Amino acid sequence: MKTTSKKYDRIFIIGSWMRIFLFACLFFAFELSGAQLIKNGKSNMVISVADLNNPVQKMAANELVHILKKRTGADIKILSSNEAVPADKFVVYLGLSDKTRKLGADENKIKYDGYYLKVTDNYAVIAGRDKPQTGEPYFGHTIVYCRKDLQIYEFGEKGTLHGVYKFLEKYAGVRHYMPGEELGSIIPRNPDFEVPAVEKYDAPAFPGRMFGAVWFEICSPEFLHWHHRLYAGGERNPINHSYNRMGKFKKTNPEYFALIGGQRDFKNLSTANHYGNLCMTNKEGIKAFAKLAQDFFDKNPEYNIYPIVPQDGLFKVCECADCQKLLSPHLGEKGKFSNIVFHHAIEIAKILKKSHPGKFIGVLAYENYLIPPELEIPDNMYVCICYRRQNMRTPEGKKATEDLIKAYQKRNAKMLVWTYELYNHIPPMRGIPVLYTKLSQENIQFNLKHNVVGEKAEGWYYSGGGDQYIKPRDFGLPASTHLQDYVRCQLLWDPYLDLNALLDEYYKLFYGPAAKEMKKFWDTAEDLFIKRGEATVYTYDDIKLFEKLMHDALGKVDQSTVYGKRIKLLVDELTPFFKTMYLIKSASRTVGVPVVNEDIPMDYKTDSIWKYAAEYKFTLKNGNSVSSDSTTMMYALANQKGLALYLTAKEPYINKLVKNTKQRDAAPTWKDDGYELFLIAQNRSVNLHYIITAGGNIMDGRRTVDVNTSDWSWTSDLKLKQTESGNIRTTMIQIPWSDLGFTLDKMPALMMQIFRRQTNGSAENGVYQVLFPTSGYHNYSPEYFGNLNLIKHVNLLKNPSFEEADAKGNAAVWGGNRALFDDGVDGKKCIKLSAGAAGKQLDDASSNFFPVREGDEYMFHFAKKGGSNFAYVLFFNSKNKNIAEPGVPFRYAGNAEKWKFMSFRGKVPAGAVKAKVYLRSFEKKLENASYIDNVQFFTVK
Repeated sequence: MKTTSKKYDRIFIIGSWMRIFLFACLFFAFELSGAQLIKNGKSNMVISVADLNNPVQKMAANELVHILKKRTGADIKILSSNEAVPADKFVVYLGLSDKTRKLGADENKIKYDGYYLKVTDNYAVIAGRDKPQTGEPYFGHTIVYCRKDLQIYEFGEKGTLHGVYKFLEKYAGVRHYMPGEELGSIIPRNPDFEVPAVEKYDAPAFPGRMFGAVWFEICSPEFLHWHHRLYAGGERNPINHSYNRMGKFKKTNPEYFALIGGQRDFKNLSTANHYGNLCMTNKEGIKAFAKLAQDFFDKNPEYNIYPIVPQDGLFKVCECADCQKLLSPHLGEKGKFSNIVFHHAIEIAKILKKSHPGKFIGVLAYENYLIPPELEIPDNMYVCICYRRQNMRTPEGKKATEDLIKAYQKRNAKMLVWTYELYNHIPPMRGIPVLYTKLSQENIQFNLKHNVVGEKAEGWYYSGGGDQYIKPRDFGLPASTHLQDYVRCQLLWDPYLDLNALLDEYYKLFYGPAAKEMKKFWDTAEDLFIKRGEATVYTYDDIKLFEKLMHDALGKVDQSTVYGKRIKLLVDELTPFFKTMYLIKSASRTVGVPVVNEDIPMDYKTDSIWKYAAEYKFTLKNGNSVSSDSTTMMYALANQKGLALYLTAKEPYINKLVKNTKQRDAAPTWKDDGYELFLIAQNRSVNLHYIITAGGNIMDGRRTVDVNTSDWSWTSDLKLKQTESGNIRTTMIQIPWSDLGFTLDKMPALMMQIFRRQTNGSAENGVYQVLFPTSGYHNYSPEYFGNLNLIKHVNLLKNPSFEEADAKGNAAVWGGNRALFDDGVDGKKCIKLSAGAAGKQLDDASSNFFPVREGDEYMFHFAKKGGSNFAYVLFFNSKNKNIAEPGVPFRYAGNAEKWKFMSFRGKVPAGAVKAKVYLRSFEKKLENASYIDNVQFFTVK
């Protein structure tokens, strides 16, 4: 009995605890049973805000009211924390306070930028830390990250706001895919709003999630709201170029600045801009920079990083003995300045660690200081590693980026990353829909596993004053760029989200009846972006496919609906750029330069060796024609010594030419009227950059593959002669092959590009003309350069000067029985074409056949005077079938009173193995006869 009694006692005790547990569960379930907040468009809720003076909490309340009003039509009242809450209302408590802490919000469990959410049957809590960085507008280089006028701040915690957005996303079905709420957001309409019971903590995987898509200080409120709705911002204020902050010491302490060629660099002796450079080992200069950081933190305690970064385009460092000792060329081109740049920042970090514990120094790993230094990286330093995520499309690019991050991880560095989502501003990718979601997810997951705590993505929708395609506007190109931005921001919150589910939901919600077609459009965009890479390698068929897919999608919707407007916006954005791509692809991407044996004079005369020059006409950057009052022509020759270019430019405002820079290599040379010339090898063994201003100033340097890296200390042996007469400006440039480091006989495959900058009197608003059309923002965009073909000056025609005669006195080996005529261009023989003389409707002469090679660039010259005539180059295949040269039916030579040299160029068509020249005239009057001499045809070397 005792045993049995004990057994039942145990059962009773267990049962009692079970009843207590079940009662607690029922009570908790009752407390968290959820609630109907809005019914038939009538609100049963109020919002109580912990601190309405806090801009984050105020925005959170306003966004909750605004979006629920749009969803249900209900009006919702906002109360401050000291206002009484109506007893019959459901209360949403926003922000951390004593009240929300009592209701369950444990601040110690809330991670950075995260929130606590709890919903019961009569109240809800959405609370996080809300500490925006509201001090002085933060300048990292030239970019502002605060908008005090709108009470919007990029950095600092915004936990409650994130909680509100996640709450609306989860329970109200709200999505913010694109800037501009009318077209960009999905807010389902429903007069009822119910929320189930829930209690959870949530936070982003990365504390830092900076999103740079437009200039923060001038963009529209719509964009800024979208920016916040994508959870952008984060813990660490940005790291950017900052040596310019030492500019206040230029007069008082010049010794703080880099010594370059015996001068202190206050402007651009060693960087690409006009902010100068520092002596990175000057101890007093280091203390002065540290003092700037100390003062900044004292004034702005909410900020936690101060950047110590050289100005953009660092190509040289201080030449003092102490600085030179810290050079690290053994680390390669991307690490040659790593030791000295990091040394400078580390010394400042040591000072800050003593005076401001808990604050950090930030440094970029960038350009030629990308590789980790051979120095210990302190624990109060953040390293922001710069790379192009889309370069990871290739196995080599993926390995290089991942190895770089692993290398800094081994050094125990605190890491952020700076990626270029649209390849360094929009161009050259602009005009092609950019999407690489799978690659983004893979890389973001990798970064999370390797201790990266945040990222900044640079992908401006417009590129500033030099951009001829997009001028400042609210948010640039939202239809063609928003999806990559949206996906990236979602992944930074949750790198392991179901990407396929997210995209499928997007297609259905955003495009409605055209979901299937637009899925195919974006799948194609991602597939081609990964396969093709840069915009210039997209084919005609690729562009036509994009156009067809958009056309198919438009056919599925009513264009007056929101779905139709979204697709139409995409069409409107991409169409002009597709047209530009068609123009660029249709343009010849080669410049054929005849090689002559004679010296090339610095004066251009058509009766000199310059008569053999190739002629080229510049276009606008997009391939469109230049107005007749501003045309630019280029004539090119080469010999054993070098390359000669003669340029003529019409100047409608020649008295207003901008000629501000006077000193060689002085900035900003590129803002003057003048030319910018790039001469590079396809393998980059040659990478030369010349700027020649209308005032005769020269800036010359050797570039690396990176856009912003150049060695401007290099000086070329370029020869220059310029003239101005009337409205014509001429420029003669001769570049010796010694600049390239090669002789003519051992020259690598070359590429070139030339820009003419025409200011029309305004240095800030220059218009560019180009030799080869380009949609690149940076002039150094080799993917748009053209091949430079050196063409033999060895004539393939026999008897080109008609001085040899056959037995009948006609021009030997020329068909048409053309008799020789005295008084040729050289005072000797020529031929005469006149239909009247032959008694026929036309008169003609044809050369012998000569061999050609398909794809070769060719030059075709002749001298003529008298009436007009036509010249043909006829190509044939191995079966003697004529093959037309695409787009070149004939060459026309107009009337000329005196001997005139005609010069044409072209490309031997595919399949051609031989050719002949055919000359003819329709002139019936004897006095209109055409006289032809010195006919020459030669091809590439």
